[in-house]
Amino acid sequence: MTLALALALMAASAYSWYAYAGQASSRVGALAVGKPLPDVALWGERGEVGLHRTLLSSGLTLIVFYTPTCEVCPEELRALLDWMDKNPEAPLRVVVVADEHAKPSRFPAYPGRLVWLRDPGLRESRHRLRIGAVPSYAVVDDGKIIRYVQRGMKVRAGENVLLAELGHLIDHWKGEAHGH
Repeated sequence: MTLALALALMAASAYSWYAYAGQASSRVGALAVGKPLPDVALWGERGEVGLHRTLLSSGLTLIVFYTPTCEVCPEELRALLDWMDKNPEAPLRVVVVADEHAKPSRFPAYPGRLVWLRDPGLRESRHRLRIGAVPSYAVVDDGKIIRYVQRGMKVRAGENVLLAELGHLIDHWKGEAHGH
């Protein structure tokens, strides 16, 4: 009887681990600095598109996870677009991954520099990339390596932490790209 109980417990434990491992394998992985950006399918103007297809082949791509129902997201996005106005030569593309409530027409267009992708309910982003809170950001280089991650809004003495970091990230990338 004890052997049967032990075997039953081992089988239940093995099944539990297998079920957990199968569930975990559907998650691509958390965004982490120094790791490759996982590719996930999102929706662009012309249908389904992989996140990798939106990255710059030379330069940095800032991925913004956004929903207008977030209290600070629209303000943060406007601050980022103002930064883009002041830095037109920056080797940076912005990819906004937004839920179904976003209205890109309410923001200025930056052809070639600003791309909007849809992720209804931010389900893929939250589940497969584990972004957590919005707004969240990731900066990815031209080799699809994550260089910066910020989850949720961070404020430092009245300044937007992301905007403070962008200049440093771009300068560092330029130094690496030109062998300095």
